[in-house]
Formats: sequence, structure tokens, C-alpha cells
Amino acid sequence: MGTNGMKFKKAYKKIFIFAIVCLLFLPMTYLLGVKDKTVVYGVEAGENLPSLQASSFVSREFQTKFERWWNTHFGFRKFMLKSKNQFYDWANFGKMHTGYFNNIIEGKDKYVFGRYFFYSMAKNCPSVPSFSKLLQFYDIARHKGIELYFIVAPSKVVTYAEYLPFRYKYFLGQDCHLNQKIAANIAKIGIPVYDSQPMINYMHSTDGLEPFPIGGIHWNLYSAGWTLVEAAKTFGWGKIEITKMEKQDTPYFSEQDLTNLMNLFIKKKNDIAYYRPIFSSEFVFDGQTTIIGDSFSHGFRLSVENAHLIGKDGLLHYENAPLSDADAIKVLNSKRIIFVYTDNIYQSNHQFYKKLDVLIKNAGYISESAAK
Repeated sequence: MGTNGMKFKKAYKKIFIFAIVCLLFLPMTYLLGVKDKTVVYGVEAGENLPSLQASSFVSREFQTKFERWWNTHFGFRKFMLKSKNQFYDWANFGKMHTGYFNNIIEGKDKYVFGRYFFYSMAKNCPSVPSFSKLLQFYDIARHKGIELYFIVAPSKVVTYAEYLPFRYKYFLGQDCHLNQKIAANIAKIGIPVYDSQPMINYMHSTDGLEPFPIGGIHWNLYSAGWTLVEAAKTFGWGKIEITKMEKQDTPYFSEQDLTNLMNLFIKKKNDIAYYRPIFSSEFVFDGQTTIIGDSFSHGFRLSVENAHLIGKDGLLHYENAPLSDADAIKVLNSKRIIFVYTDNIYQSNHQFYKKLDVLIKNAGYISESAAK
């Protein structure tokens, strides 16, 4: 090879290396904000640093509040989240984002979904439990004169399947109807059950208000309120009506999912209104009422409180945190227990069954099903 050939080869190598460096540098400059298109917005939950007390630590109330505080205060939070989503903008041509721990994904038109709800759309649908442990507790409840009710809360993945990212539509199948199967198995036990998914689907298919916020993974108070109205009718509690919807300009309750989960920043503000139902009711719960459930139970509890259904004996609410023995004894003094869970209770290790274990252990009664 001549001198000119060697020079050309060296120059070609330099050009090639320079091009590679530019390609690597491009996403880095985007990542570091040189080309900053991602606008950080949202209403911060404003969680205060909780004080550490022995009682709150044992009940895990302190841990829950500390986690919420940490999620909005850890060092370099905004830089880390913003950088990650800027990179996803670049890598996915602005079409998809994921949350900080990949537990939140964004689909069409900025709708966000919780990844752990996707089993509702799985091609190989999971099996539904027979709820033998729930049957055991039902026997105990009947012996103690406790009324049991079960509400199957809706799935946003099922409700808004048309907004899922393409790759999830491709790898996931059709609706497994887990909610229907779970409701049917619970009804076989004899526990009154209300499945809210059909009503939520109807709300979404009409031109009314949407049952889920765009930027949150949980139902809003509008759909939780209507679930209370229809469940009361199904269970024969009495008549509840939604008399009007109070419009609010700032996110409220589950509309804050986006910031409370501290996982996702999106490009533009969702121009949507937030509504809170106003109720009228002809009844008030007598005796102590306990609501036990997953994160969806929080919206149902707020609806019960907003409808002023709680009498002098009060309301207990236990969400995702474990039940202590002391908690179980309080629950077992209830007039009624309302379970509010999404269809994720198909999982055998779900916290629902752990709560039942603690309740059964503290009941001081051998149920008929356990004796058999």
C-alpha cells in the first residue's frame, strides 16, 4: 500500500472513531439536558418527615410515611428521574416512558399503567384460588356475628387496554376476566360480592367523566364513589346518591399518583379537570365498620367518609401494611368487614392471605371448614 493509501486509511479511522464518539455523545448531551424537552410538572404530595415512635414503628405506620417522604426527598431525585426519562425519550423516539424502578409504564396519549396489573391481560391466564382460607374466616365471622362483604376493584389495564404500548399489546393476550372468576368463587362461599369492572368499563365507554386519571394507576373518586353507590344497592345497605360533582383545579387523591409514585415525568401537562362526588344517603352504618384492602381500598374509604356513612362506633381501615395481633382483635370486634381488592389476590402469597392468617389466629374459634 502506498503512502497516500496509508494516509487515507488513517484518516478514515479517525473519521470513523469521531463518528462513533458523536453517536455516543448525542444521547449523553440529551441526557444531561443540552437538548432538554422534558418539562417537570405535577403537584408534590408534600409529605413531612414523620417522627419515630415505638407504636408507629411496630404498626409500620412510620415506615410507610418515611418511604413516602424519602421518595420525594432523596438526593439528586429530579436529576435522576429527569435523566432517565430523557434517555427513554431518545431511545424510544418519545413514544414510551418507564418509571424509576420500571414499575410504571406510559402508553398512548400519556396514559400510565402499573406493570404489576398486567396479569389481567396475560395470554396464559393464571389460575384463580378456591379461597379456602377465606371460607375458613367466613365461618369464624358467622360465628361471631360479623357481616362480610367483598368488592373487586377494577384494573386500569383492562379498562384502557387500547392505550397500552404496542409491545405490551403484542406480548399480552385478551382480558383474562380474572375479576369475574374471583367474584364467582367468592360468591360460591356465600360472601356478598360486587365486581366493579363492568360498571367501570361502561363509564369509560360513555362520554362522561373517566374512571381513572390519565397520570395515575388507581381509580379516581368518581369511580370509587359510584362503586360505593352500586355496592350499597347490591348489598342492601340502603340508598346512596351522587347529587353533584365538585370540580377542582388541582390534582386530588389518585390524580397525584404521578408524583406520589415519584417515578415518571412527562412532556406536557394533562389538561383535565378533577372531580369529587358529593353524596346524599338515607342510612348510616351501625356498629364498627372495618375496610381491609389493597391501595384501591383507600378510594373506597374516602367515599364512605365523604358520604358520611360512619356512625359513633367508627371506621377502621387497614391497607397494604401487615395486621398485628392487636389490630386483628380490633377487627374481630367489628359489625361488618368490607374487603376491597383488585384481581391481584390470585397470587397465593398476597398480603390478603397473610391478613386472614392473623385474623384466624386471633379469633379463638375453630371454624367448621378447618375442623373438616
